Amino acid sequence: MDKTSLSQYDLTKVIQKYIDAALKEVKTCLPAQVMKVYPTQQRVDVQPLIPIKAGDSEIMTTPRALVEDVPFVYPVFGIFRISLPIKVGDQGILIYAHRDIRYWKKLGVQFPPSSREIFRGSDCFFLVGVSPLTKAHPTYNADQLEIDVGLGQAKITIDAQSVVVDFNGKTATITPGSIEAPDYVLKCKEIETSGNITCGGNMEASGDVVGAECKAGSVTLTGHKHQYDKAMAAQGLVVAPAQTGAGQG
Repeated sequence: MDKTSLSQYDLTKVIQKYIDAALKEVKTCLPAQVMKVYPTQQRVDVQPLIPIKAGDSEIMTTPRALVEDVPFVYPVFGIFRISLPIKVGDQGILIYAHRDIRYWKKLGVQFPPSSREIFRGSDCFFLVGVSPLTKAHPTYNADQLEIDVGLGQAKITIDAQSVVVDFNGKTATITPGSIEAPDYVLKCKEIETSGNITCGGNMEASGDVVGAECKAGSVTLTGHKHQYDKAMAAQGLVVAPAQTGAGQG
């Protein structure tokens, strides 16, 4: 190999070395864990979970620095939003921005970056919800939209045919035209219906039952009459018709 070829070969190695060094500073995304939550600001402090490798060593590593004041991602559409109760210990993806986002974090508008730095370790967003296999959800629903708390203690399951609300196994099912909740007690101030009410059990009222016509079986509650019995009246079990105004049958 002549001197010219050797020089070109050495120059290529030098250039490649600088390219490799630059690429090592390019940050894209890493798994991270929430260390502190600021819910009113929608910010978190997170700890990247992949340490920095020391040279070619398979053992020697250095933990990455804590990343503070990171905006966390959650669904927002105009005035609509879905709040996510992020907690310490939750894991997700730390996404690194290409350019400085300090002014955007404060103002939320187009603004020149405050520096020419790229892929800074503090310019990040956090996307919660990514988990390792050891924390995979055992009852993940692959067929329906589901909002789940815990391992089924409370959940809402939605598909094109129904909405099912489940609290510890007690369900309420809403389908087109019906609501079925056999395990629940309905408590409300007032019920208004334009149709019939069918009752399969007892009906109790602490106030008046008022209506144009009320019946218990074939007996009308507004126009029925009681048989006056003198013997029962003598024992004080019934009141004479003259005192009640009810007709004699």
